[in-house]
Parts: sequence; C-alpha cells; structure tokens
Amino acid sequence: MNRIASLLFTYLVIAIIVVSFAAANDTSSNNNNNGNGNGDGDGDGNNREEEEEEVRVPVIDLGPWLLEKTKTKTNNDKTLLTEEQRNIIQLIRKACKEVGFFQITGVIDSDDDQDLFQRTWDASREFFDLSTNEKLLHQTADSSKYPYGYERTETLTKGKMIDNEDDNDDETSSSRQQLADLKETFAVGPPDENGSGMPARQWIDSSSNISIQDFRNSLEAYYLRMEDLALIVLEIFAWALEESPSFFENKMDHHMSALRLVHYYPLLEQQQQQQQQQQQHSLTTTTTQNNESSIRLIRAGAHTDYGALTILATQKNGLEVLLRDNTNTNNNTNSDDKNASDSSEVKQRWFPVPLVPGSLIVNLGDLMQRWTNDEWVSTMHRVVMPSTEAHERRYSMAYFVNINGDTPIEPLKCCRGGGGGDDDSTKYKVITAGEHLMAKHLASMGISADEKEDDIESTVNSEL
Repeated sequence: MNRIASLLFTYLVIAIIVVSFAAANDTSSNNNNNGNGNGDGDGDGNNREEEEEEVRVPVIDLGPWLLEKTKTKTNNDKTLLTEEQRNIIQLIRKACKEVGFFQITGVIDSDDDQDLFQRTWDASREFFDLSTNEKLLHQTADSSKYPYGYERTETLTKGKMIDNEDDNDDETSSSRQQLADLKETFAVGPPDENGSGMPARQWIDSSSNISIQDFRNSLEAYYLRMEDLALIVLEIFAWALEESPSFFENKMDHHMSALRLVHYYPLLEQQQQQQQQQQQHSLTTTTTQNNESSIRLIRAGAHTDYGALTILATQKNGLEVLLRDNTNTNNNTNSDDKNASDSSEVKQRWFPVPLVPGSLIVNLGDLMQRWTNDEWVSTMHRVVMPSTEAHERRYSMAYFVNINGDTPIEPLKCCRGGGGGDDDSTKYKVITAGEHLMAKHLASMGISADEKEDDIESTVNSEL
C-alpha cells in the first residue's frame, strides 16, 4: 500500500492542478446558509431553448433514500425497497449512462448541515482574504512529500477563453492565456488515521487574522460530511449496477479522497483592460446562449475528472457540460464545440448546469467510466463566466472521491455486454485504482491520448 501511495505522490502534484478544474464551478456567495445562493442565472430563464438545456442535468431528491437508509444498507432484497427508492436508483442510473452529471437535493436540509456549510464557506473566505505572503506560508515546501496545502496558479490551461475565437490569432494569444485559470486553492487529503498511506495533514498557524483551529475544524468536519455522503451515493450506485449495496464499502476504507477549496479572485484593472482588448480583437462579439453580448471567459478549461466521482458545492452558475446536441445544428452558437468533439457524425455542444438552491452537483470520473466498461460516462465539463462578472469573487468546494489505491478495477458483471463475464466483452484490462491514476499522470506528462492503452499500462507496470 505504501509503495502505491508513494508512486502516486508525483501524480498528485500535477493532478492537484489538473483535477482542480472540476472544482471551478463559479462560486461567490450571497446569503445562503446551505451554500447555494439564490439560484439566479445570467439570463431571465424565459428562453425556451435555455429551458430545454437546463433539463439535461437532472435534479434528484435523495430525501426518501435517507429515510430508509438503514433498511437498504443491510438488505440485498430489492423487492423490499420502497417505490421512491427504486425510482431514485432508476433516475441515477439513467443520469450516469446519459449525462455523467446529476444534482442531488434533500441531503443538506438540516440546521446542522446548513450551519456546517456556512461555517466552511466563511472559513474559505477568511483564509483567501489573507495576504498573499501569509497564504504562501501554507504552500508545501516539497510537493513530492506533501501534495496538498495552498496553491496559486495562473497560466495552467492552454485553451479557448471565449467562444467564436480564432486560435491562430497570435496578437492576443498571450493575454488570453494569462487570463485563463486565475485562481487559488487550498486542499487537504484523507484523515491521518484512515490508512491511505498519504502524508498526514499539515496545519500552519500563520496569521492572527484567522483562527487556524477554527479553519481546521471547519474543513475536517466538512470532509467527514462529504465522506459520509459519498458512501451514500456509492451505495445507490451499487444498486444501480446490480451489485451488493455494500459493494463499495471495502473499497473506501483507506481511500485517498481530497477536499479542495477554490477561489477565483477578481481580475485587476489591467486584466480588465486586456479583456476589452480581446473583445476588440475578436472576430465577433461573443453572444452567450441567453443572447447576452459579452466575452465569455473560460475559468476552467474543458476536462474530465480522474477518480470515481466528485461532489461539488457551488453558489454561482457557470458550470457547463459537453453533451450531444439534439437541436438543429444551425442554431449552435459555440463554434469551439467542433474542436471538443472527436466525431464529425455526433454533434455536441456546451449545456449550462443551472444552479438549484439546496443542491450539490455530482459528476462521474474516468475511473467509474472504466469500471463500468463505458456504460456510464465521465463527461467533459468546463466553467465559464461573462466578462461583466470578472470583478466578482467566486468560490467553490469540491470533494474528489478517490477509492483505495489497491482496488482492482475490472469491468463489472452488469457492464460486460451479455452480462456473462466473458472477457472478450470487456474493453479494459484489470488494473488497480492506483495504476489508473498513475496512467492519467503519465498521460498528463506527454503520452499521447491516441496511443494504445496497452502502451500506457506497459509504462505504468515498468514504473511499478
């Protein structure tokens, strides 16, 4: 276990940057105790096309499941489930197959949960309000030994900042890249006692402006709450995958999950001037899907997550998912979609994920897609924001679920074509979750995405 964990340290140093894009669903906060704002979007919601887009990511109430949680966890007989529980399983199965994203409600309704969320949001803001010098004291001196703590990144993503732009426009390419991914993060790994093999958490008392103990207490309590919620979601996944309800429990007893706070700080006056220059140099002024004229800044470039799933708390709209476009392709306003799609036959476009008060966003990662033999999907997503909001602070909290590193990842029985366990009906060889993450790390280090998976796994095995 320690050998796998040590090999993953290098991966995590880079993955902590790449995977944190998922956490960047734009967030700032005004007046919501459960951490989800007032639900106001960038448009008035009256456009029929926009309404059609919003239903692409379903909202599922887990309240009925939680009421019967004790019964469902100890009994494998699906006939004893309530009708509401069976409906929840069906809805989540459908979402995982078709979208890879869904929103859950009914899980943070209690006063205790709302208080916990508010305390964690407050702790996040207080920390990021510290001076840069103070925050840098929380930055690890040796990321190979401690891949968590404070991280300030600025030019991590080479990608499109706005729709309808020409990538060959050298005149503004530099400023575009500088404006992408302006954010800072703070991350913690698994609890010291969970046996993951990851390094112990580090808490540094760097300032008299905040109580590091309160900061620590808030993050640790939030981490544990998300850990419990992840196990509930995984239990429903097990039912949906026709496995035992406890299937994932022994795969999460020394997991390597990470909690990441993300802050998109306001753009400076000089950066706002660069925005205006970009708008002047663009071939056309970008028209957003709600018909607003504005430069659409991509604050987190298009990506998928590496692990099993992600649970995201957000207070602002901005998250978009890349899905099949069932509308008339002539109405597609996002010219960069054709670059994000690998198929000329299947048209895709970016669909906004609307903010739903009292909800959390769940998305599948690449590991879950592999585990289900591509039956479930890890969907490309990004975060955009209009230039008119560039001066606003945005926050989010993402809990990345990474199962035990020594768990064998083999396509599940229900996802092998005929369901008979024929190896010929599986798309992937058996590797561990740790090897999967290492393969993702190697790919980020320069292995072509077009190379055969056998070559990637061969490289992984040589490293091990």
